[in-house]
Amino acid sequence: MSDYDFELDTTGVSLLDDDIDPATTGNSAPSESQAAKTATHKSRGNAPLYFDIETVPDVEREHLFGLDPVPPVPAESDLSACPDVAQVAAGTANDIKAALRKIVAPSAWLDKLAETERSGKDRSGVHELIAAAREVRQRAIEAQADRIKLLSTTPEFCKIAAIGWAVGNEVPCSLVLGEGDITERDLLEAFWERAGDGGQLVCFNGLGFDLPVIFVRSAILGVPSSRSLDMKPWGRDVLDVYFGRFGSRGSSGKDRPARLKDLARLYGIDVPAEGVDGSQVHELMQTDPAKVGEYVRSDVEVLRSLHRKLSGYFWV
Repeated sequence: MSDYDFELDTTGVSLLDDDIDPATTGNSAPSESQAAKTATHKSRGNAPLYFDIETVPDVEREHLFGLDPVPPVPAESDLSACPDVAQVAAGTANDIKAALRKIVAPSAWLDKLAETERSGKDRSGVHELIAAAREVRQRAIEAQADRIKLLSTTPEFCKIAAIGWAVGNEVPCSLVLGEGDITERDLLEAFWERAGDGGQLVCFNGLGFDLPVIFVRSAILGVPSSRSLDMKPWGRDVLDVYFGRFGSRGSSGKDRPARLKDLARLYGIDVPAEGVDGSQVHELMQTDPAKVGEYVRSDVEVLRSLHRKLSGYFWV
């Protein structure tokens, strides 16, 4: 879906939890751990699998995408390297333009220049130069943000950074790329293992995003599926809460509620990871990956609550 208080420690989570121990293959009797795992699978039965993913750009493969490069965001000049504001403001408009060309003016320096100009000559042309200087860096920032969004929301351009899930009433779990030795293959295998239990998959815009990403990334990395899924919006394999509520055309109009958190607020559902949204995932994966795990678990909890609140109205 491309938008805590769970006391959950995922340290040491292994994707081999439900796999067959190589030591017990052949004619060996099942181990006690295997018997326990089998019992867990049986107890799950056909319980629904609630799931959500978060994605980031697959920068390792970006050279294959055929996209024009985006200029890097220019680093702001150090304030100590910038000319004295009073001296710059005392010059002509052309003098100020020349000074601005020599530096990538920091916002604080431009603020001071604008304040000095307002309290002095207050020339409209100088204010335009200051606004243009701000726009140069801002345009680069926006171009980078647009590229990150494109790469993060296109199945062939992204990679899965985190996956969260809950089977039936189980406490939501998550795996985050790079925590410990966790790889994207591990995330995909975790999904397919649980999807193979046969329960209905419940998601929020999963038909439009999460599942296509899972399919594409599985194909690229050679991760086998555990079952074939009927992707028709009204099929029985996947229950997409977003499509169930809004239909295949989605929610039209930017002022209408469509995001999971917006709906949670309107339906009186608590959001464990309040204050975090999908637009922050790219940065958080570099600064605080554990926060992404909290966020994806939170979305799974909210999804389950919304699904149960609407059950009996939009689906059986």
